[in-house]
Amino acid sequence: MDSIYKFSVHSGNIEPNATLVIESDKGTETSFLCFRANSGMEIYIKSITIEYQ
Repeated sequence: MDSIYKFSVHSGNIEPNATLVIESDKGTETSFLCFRANSGMEIYIKSITIEYQ
């Protein structure tokens, strides 16, 4: 079984309207994404693209 792939972005490390690219060889047809934020923070996603590598 493959391990869970974790990627963290801290609020001070990314500018508004920036493009964030995460490349990974983990995942299957039943994989999912989870976006989490600390209390009081907000996550805004303008656009998301998921591509097969």
